[in-house]
Amino acid sequence: NYEKFLQVSKKRLLIAGYDLKFIKPVLKYLDDDYNIQIDEWEGHDSHDEQKSNELLNWADFIFCEWLLGNSVWYSQRRMKHQKLIIRAHKFELTRDFGNQVNYKHVNKIIVVSYYYLELFVNKFKIPRQKMIVLNNYVESNIYSGTKKGDFKHNLAIVGYIPKWKGLLKGLKILKMLIEHDDKFKLHLIGKHYNEVDWIWNNPEERSYFQECENFIKENHLEDSVIVQGWMKRSNMFNNIGYVLSVSDIESFHLAPAEGLVDFTLAFLLDWDGVEYVYPHEIIFDNINNIKDMILSTYNDDFKYYQLLGAMRHYIITEFDIEKFVFQLKQTLKKIALS
Repeated sequence: NYEKFLQVSKKRLLIAGYDLKFIKPVLKYLDDDYNIQIDEWEGHDSHDEQKSNELLNWADFIFCEWLLGNSVWYSQRRMKHQKLIIRAHKFELTRDFGNQVNYKHVNKIIVVSYYYLELFVNKFKIPRQKMIVLNNYVESNIYSGTKKGDFKHNLAIVGYIPKWKGLLKGLKILKMLIEHDDKFKLHLIGKHYNEVDWIWNNPEERSYFQECENFIKENHLEDSVIVQGWMKRSNMFNNIGYVLSVSDIESFHLAPAEGLVDFTLAFLLDWDGVEYVYPHEIIFDNINNIKDMILSTYNDDFKYYQLLGAMRHYIITEFDIEKFVFQLKQTLKKIALS
């Protein structure tokens, strides 16, 4: 049975970790080259150890998503014939798991930007030759570019918790815009702060979001702030003209890239490392400059679409999922030969 022979001849790739939403969309692109199994953990350091041991014995390649307890566990048990790859994001820098990994058993560590490569190397003393940058990806094929109604008066922040996402700055931009045109609205997409226990039970986080609520009331923005909750990503920007990234810190921030692919302008505040991810034309030093750029484009279709076209081309060229898959496959092939 030649078809079965081809199937069983493929290398066995194990995907291991907690919260696999950033890697699962890639797996369908790897099916032709790899037999894939998933070891989905229950938390940063909790899992079904019996299942993990069975999958460990099965795998040729182990791909740990997140530099957390999964990476520690597999780095301590990886066998000589196996290859271990870890993909780190940003969150891991706030935890100590990176100091517990046996880096002698790790073949490559993937990070999402050059800025974070340096942070991970410095914090966890990771051998630099084991590091590689593969930018995050955008599934450009799931977006339609459909727009509804007076979309350019609608702003969006996608994921506005915890406090470092900068919701209050977004509200201040909205207030300044409404002084020019009361049609502007800010759509908040994602979980509400009172839906997440660790945020609502944290006095510092709760105080910040109560400050945001007070700002809305004091400035009569109740009808101008639209709480959307989670939405299907392919429809997220149908009535949105601008995506805002007003965070204090990010590693990549995918939402602006997704917006641009879906024919929606994105503007970003200058968080550390943003210049390694996005073009300077859409990066701003302060919220006043973002406000001015919105006002200069929402009534000027030529300026809006000229900037959007250039930025969208950049995102698709640099971050399309097919480019990420190609780079990942090349990385795995190189590791197999090492």
